[in-house]
Formats: sequence, structure tokens, C-alpha cells
Amino acid sequence: RLGRRYVDGGNLAIETTHRLRLLPVLAAAARVRTWTGWAEPGDSGGHRLTAEALYGQLALRNVLVQVGRDHVFYGQGMRASLSVSGNAPALDMVKLGSDLPFRLPWVFRALGPTRASFFIADLGDRQNFPGAKLTGYKFSFLPSARAELGVSVLNQMGGRGAPAASFGDRLLDLIPIIDPLFIGKRDIQISNKFAGMDLRVRFPAARGLEWYVDGMLDDFDHRRIWSSFRDDAGWITGITVPRLTRDGRAQLALELQRTGLRYYQHVQFTSGVTLNGHIIGNALGSKANAGYGRLSWDVGDA
Repeated sequence: RLGRRYVDGGNLAIETTHRLRLLPVLAAAARVRTWTGWAEPGDSGGHRLTAEALYGQLALRNVLVQVGRDHVFYGQGMRASLSVSGNAPALDMVKLGSDLPFRLPWVFRALGPTRASFFIADLGDRQNFPGAKLTGYKFSFLPSARAELGVSVLNQMGGRGAPAASFGDRLLDLIPIIDPLFIGKRDIQISNKFAGMDLRVRFPAARGLEWYVDGMLDDFDHRRIWSSFRDDAGWITGITVPRLTRDGRAQLALELQRTGLRYYQHVQFTSGVTLNGHIIGNALGSKANAGYGRLSWDVGDA
């Protein structure tokens, strides 16, 4: 719920969105929320005025540079992601992303139109290592009109009192495959990281049916591959049918979710992957299962 606060009792909130184009390559946006709560006994009400989002955006050729507070959404799930989702408040961050799809060089051109994004965010002082940073990036590929493939990484590191490391080691730590293949016993344990892949396949002839799967590993160990995928990984899979009826007024979505044994927890980063006490990924937390269904109907003109 985007980190919003509600109380047992009455809640009244008004939220407005504002966008301003300053130059052809420069824009700003804000989302402001005012909330008042009348609590029942045992809870505390009050009033709060917050900037849910506030950022500037600069376009440099095909790169969008964004600085400020905003949400990041990765993954294919209909209501939550395993890495970054809408459960926590917006992140104070610097984000780089492609404005339009592009093609990678050499043999990677076969991956088709590509989108990329990278961000680094400050997790604030409500961490066991105050000022810890959260870094994430994702590449999405469209090898065919019917398939979309994505890879993503999430890395929590740094902060006051956190394990020290050189700049080079921190850069290498952003590429998870380097750890099991090249570092091995020299594992320096400076971060809490996740690595995942997602896939969406479309079947236009079957009323637009789409099937998707989103998986993310936590603390992968090449010495126990099976249990890494079974216990340390989380999974989201589901289907959407945008034209359940011939007239397209009914839509159906079904989804299953499972989170890993140690998800969002860490021996050193004991605050977990959180912002102000809210899990940044899936609100289920660790070692949980859930199923969701949604049936919607467009009544059309009255």
C-alpha cells in the first residue's frame, strides 16, 4: 500500500499529482498526500502531510536521469514483486533508465529490443547500519512479439558500521555470478543480494492469454543447487486473460506466490530489505505462500 499509514477508526486522505515541464529535456513531478486519522482506543491518530513522490527528470539522448523520491517496480506480478514493489514508501534515489528500446551489439542483438534501468537509493537511518544503500538494475528483452524476458539484481550494502570493502569489490559484488564462479572461498560477505529472472509469454489466439513466471534467488550456493532453487528462491507465477468473453468486457487474473526461507533477512543486515519498517519487496515476508484471483467486468456505457 505504498507505505501509507492507516489507523483502526476513521481515515481521510487527499492525494494530488503535479507535473511540470521546465524545458524540452527537463521535467519535474510531485505527488502530495494529506492524511487525517481518528483512531479507536488502542491506536493513535493524527495528521500528516507528506511528499509521496518528488523528483526531477532529465533526458539525455536515450537516457533518462531521475533524481528524487519515487517508486520502482520490477517483476511481472499483478500486485507485488519479489524485489521492489509498492509495499514500502517511495525511495530517495538516483535512477538511470532507457527512454526508448534499444538493441545490444554483437550476438546479443538476437535478444531483440531491450530496456534497462539502474538505481541507487538511500535506506535512511532506520537500519542497523544507518544510511545503508540499496542498488538495483534490470534488463528486459523482447526476443519475439510473444515473449518477454527479464533479468534483475538487488543489492543492499554500506551504511555506518557496515562491513568495509574497496570500491572494486563493491562493483564486483553487483554481478552475482562472479561470486560463485571466481571468488569462491574469498567471499567477503559485504552485502545482502538477490538475483532473478522473469518471463512472460503471450498467446493472442487464446483470447489474449498471457502466462508469466518471476523467480528470484537469495544467497545462491553452487554446492547445493537444488535446495537453492527450492528453499532460497521465491516464485510468482500466474495467468491473465484480458478477453475472457468475446466482447472483451470480462478479464481474469490468477496468481500464486511463494517466498524463500531467508527472504529479506540477513545475518549482518539485520534490518532486512526494508524502508521505514516496510519490506521493499513482497509483503508476505519470508517462507510464505499465497494465491490471488481477480475477476473484473466492464459494464460499458450506462
